[in-house]
Amino acid sequence: MPPTSIDVVGTFKLSQVSIDSIFSGGSHTTGMIQYAYSLYILNGAQTVTSPLSKLTPIDKGQDLGGGELNENLGKSITVSVPNIDSNFTHIKLYSIKYTSYNEIPEIQLIADQEIDSSGTLSFTDTGSDGTTLSLEEFVFLGASPIIPKNISTKDNTLFAINVKEQLFEVDLDTRAYSYSEFGSAVIMENVSYDENGNLSSTTLTVPADFSVPDKHDSINRDYDLYKYQSDFTTLGASGKYVEVEFLQTSLTDDEAEDLQFFKDNEFYRLGIKFFNRRGQYTNAAWIMDLRAPEGNLNGNYNQLKVTLTDEFTTWLEDEDNFDTEDDKPIGYRIIRADRQLSDRTILAQGMINPMLASYWHTDKTVSISAFSTK
Repeated sequence: MPPTSIDVVGTFKLSQVSIDSIFSGGSHTTGMIQYAYSLYILNGAQTVTSPLSKLTPIDKGQDLGGGELNENLGKSITVSVPNIDSNFTHIKLYSIKYTSYNEIPEIQLIADQEIDSSGTLSFTDTGSDGTTLSLEEFVFLGASPIIPKNISTKDNTLFAINVKEQLFEVDLDTRAYSYSEFGSAVIMENVSYDENGNLSSTTLTVPADFSVPDKHDSINRDYDLYKYQSDFTTLGASGKYVEVEFLQTSLTDDEAEDLQFFKDNEFYRLGIKFFNRRGQYTNAAWIMDLRAPEGNLNGNYNQLKVTLTDEFTTWLEDEDNFDTEDDKPIGYRIIRADRQLSDRTILAQGMINPMLASYWHTDKTVSISAFSTK
C-alpha cells in the first residue's frame, strides 16, 4: 500500500469520463448532462472529483428538437471511465444534469462500486437510480489537502487539529500577445477617454523575451492591426509559455451542424487552469483577450488551438521549480469567459430580411399584387 493511501486527499492518475451512447429505454428527461468520478480505498483515502465529461444534450434526436421542460424522453446513457488508477479499490460515479439555463444542476451519485481487474468502468445511466447531492456537497469533494499540527481519535474517528490548508498555485506568466504583419506587438495600459471620445494610454512594445511587468494591463493596441503570432502571418498570439492560433476550417453544413464556433468579429477572454496529481486546480490565469476573424459566413469556421511552448516544457522539467510533487502541474484546461448579453458586441450573425407586413381584406379573390404599391 502506498503512503498516500492514508492521505486525506489521495493522489491519482486522472482520466475523463466519456459519454459513449444515448439510446431509448430509460427515464431521462430533456436537458444537458455531464459526468465525473472520484476514487477511494475502502477505509482509506479518497480523491477529489475528476474533470467533468463533455456537456451533452438529451433531446429527441437529429432535427427533432429538445422537447419541453422536464419532458420524459425515455432515454438511457452509457458512460465509461478508462485507465482507472489501480492504487484504489472503489469508484463513485456522479451525474450533473441541467434542465434550465443558469439554474443549479441536479447532482446525483449514480454508482458506488468496486473497481474490477480490467481497470475500466462501463455504466448505463437510466435516469431512475441515484442519491441526490447538494451543490455544496459535490464541491466539497474537491476540497484541498490539509496538514494537521495534531491528530487524535475518539470513537473510532480521526480528528485533525490546528490544520493548515495546502493550496495549489502555479507562478507562471501565461499571457500571449498579438503581433502586426510588420513585426511588433504593442500593448497599452492606463487607458482613458476624454469628453470627445479620444483615447489616451501608455503603450509598450512587447520585448522579444516577453518580459512584460506582471501588473501591466496588456491591452491590445489595435485588434485590426495586431492579430498574428510572432511569425507575423499566423492568426493568433504568442507568449513565452502559451501560444494561441485561430484555425479557419472549411466544413460542410452537415459537418458544422453539431459544432460550436467563435463568432465573427466578437471579443473573447481566454484563461488557463492547471491541476496537480491530487486533482487540485489553480485559479484561472489570464492568457489574452482576442477578436475572432471573419470566416464563418464563408464556410471557414473559427476554431481555436492553444499550445504550451517548448519553454513551458523546459520549465516543467526543471525540478528546482517545485518544492514537492504536489506543486507540479500534470495537466491543464483552457477556459473562456462567459459572455453575457450585456457585454456582447455582435448581437447576431446572419441575414437580415425586410419587414413583413400583413394586409387584411374581406375579399379572398383579391390578388397580392393589388397591394404591391402600398
